[in-house]
Amino acid sequence: MSEQRIVAVAGIGGAVLLLIGQIVVINAPTIDSPAAEIRAWAIDHRAEGLTAIYLLVLGFAVQLIFWAGLWRELRNGEAVEHLMANSGLIAAVVLTAVLAGGFVLTAMLDFRASQLSDEMAKSLNDLTFVSVNLSGIVTALTLAPFAMAILLGGRLPAWMGWFGLAVAAVHLIAGGSFAHAGFFSPQGIGVYVAPPLYYAWIIAASVILLRRSEVAVPQALGALTS
Repeated sequence: MSEQRIVAVAGIGGAVLLLIGQIVVINAPTIDSPAAEIRAWAIDHRAEGLTAIYLLVLGFAVQLIFWAGLWRELRNGEAVEHLMANSGLIAAVVLTAVLAGGFVLTAMLDFRASQLSDEMAKSLNDLTFVSVNLSGIVTALTLAPFAMAILLGGRLPAWMGWFGLAVAAVHLIAGGSFAHAGFFSPQGIGVYVAPPLYYAWIIAASVILLRRSEVAVPQALGALTS
């Protein structure tokens, strides 16, 4: 299996794991839910909650392979292009750590829900949403440098660069969305808008790399037999 194919599989596979993780807890209480409801849901849906955390952390960890592969694809250019690719990779590692730390709070809520007070359960739920919200800033700092490297180097289609900058902008807005309710709350843009765009960008980049790998293999075989 070629390097590009491994990177593509990691990107798509990671996105699928993240999507499934979100779907598993799609009916979980929101940030506006009463404290007693949050604790009761965590008690009654302990297995679903912990499964979702496992899938989400695994998804982001798998995607580190994608980010490392994209870095290798984009770093062999001019100095500025190299700097952008390096910055994006560092931010991707930080993003994974930030999100894993935030999900630890939810894991604690689900694991110990029966022993927690209602107020503590709500606090852990709020802290998770706020952590995920703030991770939007780091996501933007991951996507934007890679998008700039694409635009500067032309190693991927230019539309991927512009799309990446747009997705980064959405995540930057999501990172500062702290309204108590509505679209600009931690339960709004940062949950229902930013993540699907993130998945779409990674899947699009992965498909492009996958197609390149399919073209590269016959070309390499042709060169060997000529």
